Amino acid sequence: MTIQDLFDRLRPISQEARKLLRDTGYHSDDGSLSYDVRPLKDMYEDGFFREKAEEILDQLEEICDTLSYLDKPCHGEYVLERLPNDRYGYFDDSMSLHTLTCGDPLEAKICDRYGEKTLGFHDGRT
Repeated sequence: MTIQDLFDRLRPISQEARKLLRDTGYHSDDGSLSYDVRPLKDMYEDGFFREKAEEILDQLEEICDTLSYLDKPCHGEYVLERLPNDRYGYFDDSMSLHTLTCGDPLEAKICDRYGEKTLGFHDGRT
């Protein structure tokens, strides 16, 4: 099995998970199931299972988001530079300048103090 085979098998699971999230009305912003998910007769048992279901659904949502992110194409690998106007940007392969603004997503490979590359991600929301 290759990494590609692995991700090819994860895609249908992610699609089913998205359907489950939609059908239960779950979204991590509010962290709870929709009222359409009827409770169990035993209120204590219902509370326990509802809490566990919400924890699982939260993890499923994170997995779906990660797989969705990984399906996005890579637009290139460039060196980020501080420009004379105090903004940041990069030159592409044709030497065209691209200036980044606060709404632009950015994924960065950053060398730590040992010279090892690590990934940092800025999604443009901060």
